[in-house]
Amino acid sequence: MPPKNAPANKKHEAHLARVRRQSMIIKYITIGIFALVVVLLLVGLVYTTGFPPYQNVAKVNGESLSAADFKIIIKLQRSSLIRQYQQTLAFAQMLGLDPNTDPNVSGQIQQILSQLDQNNKISLGQQVIDKMVEDALVRQEAEKRGIKVSDDELEKYIKEDQFKFYPNGTPTAQPTPTELVFPTMNPTQLALVTITPTPSPLPTFTPAPTDLPTQTPTTGPAPTTGPTSNPEPTATPYTLEGYQQAYKDAVERLNTETGMSEEFFRQYFFEMPILRQKVYDALTVDIKPVEEQVWARHILVATEDEANQVYAKLIAGEDFGKLAKEISIDTGSGANGGDLGWFGRGAMVAEFEDAAFSQPIGEIGKPVKSQYGYHIIQVLGHQDRPLTDNQLSQAKQRAITEWLTKTKNEAKITTYDFWKNIIPTEPVLPGQ
Repeated sequence: MPPKNAPANKKHEAHLARVRRQSMIIKYITIGIFALVVVLLLVGLVYTTGFPPYQNVAKVNGESLSAADFKIIIKLQRSSLIRQYQQTLAFAQMLGLDPNTDPNVSGQIQQILSQLDQNNKISLGQQVIDKMVEDALVRQEAEKRGIKVSDDELEKYIKEDQFKFYPNGTPTAQPTPTELVFPTMNPTQLALVTITPTPSPLPTFTPAPTDLPTQTPTTGPAPTTGPTSNPEPTATPYTLEGYQQAYKDAVERLNTETGMSEEFFRQYFFEMPILRQKVYDALTVDIKPVEEQVWARHILVATEDEANQVYAKLIAGEDFGKLAKEISIDTGSGANGGDLGWFGRGAMVAEFEDAAFSQPIGEIGKPVKSQYGYHIIQVLGHQDRPLTDNQLSQAKQRAITEWLTKTKNEAKITTYDFWKNIIPTEPVLPGQ
């Protein structure tokens, strides 16, 4: 027969079991909280120190951009700025200029020092982030188009284009000039104006067009439209051993200054520029060496009332060129009777461009408002005209910039702000 206190013992044992379970739960919760705190501390350490070295500073369409590469490029930028500073001082000394008082030299030095200033390191870091993102977009575009850089292309570029070592002799360029045939003025144009048009000057009131995105440091080919050449070998300036030593010295110097590996050296300085050039060539292959242009003159005034008065005088027969010289606040073109020369699309502000490209030749248009004031425009010519090498280059640069802007807007780009805490501040100027 069981003892009378058996139910009480069972209750006690059940209570003890519940207490043990609760104790274990509390223990596990405590361990979990401790582990979470440790993880959070480690994450904070990663984001403040950049450890581990392959932590990403950004992602572009899933492609990771590492903190290690970011740091190397920052150091490379600083090293390049220090060399620019030293070269500027040496140049001033050679010419007997005072770097503290000469406006050109002192301006360059102050600009360099500003970029090296630790208080401006975020600006330098942002430039590098932007360049890394743009390079990633170029790589991705190359992959889409099946564009690659062969080993032979890379070796040739390193030896000949960068280290100027020509195993088969130095090529001597034989320029092939491009003949430009400009249309002559028709009778209507001759009747309208006696000013001789100059090829495509930009008006002084128009902001300069955006060219290629800024990329610093940049080495390697840039889009060119220069003369073709027929190589004729001449003696190479140094031996294979000399080239190999120069290459080795460059790798060792950059490794010492920035921690850059030879693999990164080849990819950053040589492979990437070739790839970028190939992508740019593919993007601009359809740009023709001719474009629709207009030749126009204008009178720019500040208010609508002034514009209406000028318009009335012109309709009444007063001389356009004379009025432009007297009253146009665009003094650059005003001195030439308002003549802006020939220009294509994208050279002028939108309101001006829309009016100029839509007006009939000879017609004096009603005043057009832009951010600069009120324009009275007369179109003197409207033709498809051949581009100079410089104009063709600008057209290609605009196309590349437009592609880059569009691609950035469409891309999935994520940046991690911890990069602001890992920006190297070395190397430094000697003596600082």
